[in-house]
Amino acid sequence: MSTVVTQWIAELIDNVSSPANEVTQAANEAAEAVESIGEAANNAGKQVKELSAMDLKATADSIRDLTNQFEELMQPGMDFEVQMKEVQAITRMTDDEMKKMGNSARSLSKAFGGDASAQLESFGSIIARFGPNIAKDNTAMESMGDSVSTLSKLMKNDAVGAMDALTTAMLQFGVDINNPQVAASEMIRMMNVMAAAGNEGASEVGDTAEALKNAGVIAKQSNVSFEETNAALQALAQGGRIGAEAGVSLRNVLSKMGGIDIIPRKAQAKLQELGINYDIVSDKTLPFIDRLRELQKAQGDATLIAQIFGVENAAAANILLNSIDMQEEMTQAITGTNAAYESADIVMSSQAEKMSRMQAWLNDIKIGFFDVAGAITPFVSALGTAAFTVANMAAAYTGIKSLIVYMKTLSIATQIQTVKQWLLNVAMNANPIGLIITAVAALVAGIVYAWN
Repeated sequence: MSTVVTQWIAELIDNVSSPANEVTQAANEAAEAVESIGEAANNAGKQVKELSAMDLKATADSIRDLTNQFEELMQPGMDFEVQMKEVQAITRMTDDEMKKMGNSARSLSKAFGGDASAQLESFGSIIARFGPNIAKDNTAMESMGDSVSTLSKLMKNDAVGAMDALTTAMLQFGVDINNPQVAASEMIRMMNVMAAAGNEGASEVGDTAEALKNAGVIAKQSNVSFEETNAALQALAQGGRIGAEAGVSLRNVLSKMGGIDIIPRKAQAKLQELGINYDIVSDKTLPFIDRLRELQKAQGDATLIAQIFGVENAAAANILLNSIDMQEEMTQAITGTNAAYESADIVMSSQAEKMSRMQAWLNDIKIGFFDVAGAITPFVSALGTAAFTVANMAAAYTGIKSLIVYMKTLSIATQIQTVKQWLLNVAMNANPIGLIITAVAALVAGIVYAWN
């Protein structure tokens, strides 16, 4: 009986150990596969390191930054060149003449801050207003540019507004623009008058400029000086009429003071009764204040004032008649001053203005650099753009390639894990007793224990 049992146990162990050996072999093969995965991952890491997309992206960004910095360095010079060509197209000046004007614009920019191209724009606007002949005298042009820049400091750096105020006033008052030196001198005078009036009265420079657009021509025709006109506009401003409204009011009052013929007959009779000599009122050789004083005799008759000036202009007329002494004092105060320069100096003492002049100085260096290297700007920009594009494409290609390597590695690992699981499945299911191999192993252990 022991022989039979021994044989049965031997057969049982053979049946159990055979599939177990297959499992062990599959596990060893799986371990070798895992080692292969590690080697593949290491090789992939080396390839990725050698072809780093991040390195290429950094290179592309550096190329882009350098190109942008070069273009930024060239920009002031490019803007300046554009303005130079625009002014030259208007004036038909030679290159040498334009170079002198350009140097003047750069000097003004460093003195007042802002862009040199903006100074050239002011020159261009002055030339457009006065005609190309004004540009033949570079000294006069530089002087007018200085006046515009000075007045702009009293108008919150509004160079366009300052240019418009000065050129409009000069045209309205018939300044001889065919003589550049006279025009430049008159611009300085008018600039100081407007600045002084703004300091003394209620109407700021910008508002006065708007008023002059409506009142300038009639004031010139009525032989009212620029100083007297500014004083009258300041009087109207104190009475609540500012800007264009003040200009219209002064224009209408001056037109009614032009002669007795435009006065209604009933009003003419009243004027005679009051002893008012309208010849004095309309005498353009007399100061505006003296003419108003003669008319002031009628101020006690509200109906007469309305008949003379019209109901819509009666209030403005009364403002002027009530402020005769103030106008006389202001006319004297704003005559022959340097108010614009003095006020501009105060404004330009701020830290912001100092920084603006420093920036203008730096931009002037950039303009000088553009004079030397401007010709290669298109080439550098095009080359930089091309290099940036190529580097980005290389980075994208490398990134995709690295991704493919990792995907392949992941695929190998997945396949090996699949093979490993398949081998285990085969080993476990190769024998009918594979499904209970664990239970049999426990049984064998019990039998061996009992046998011993």
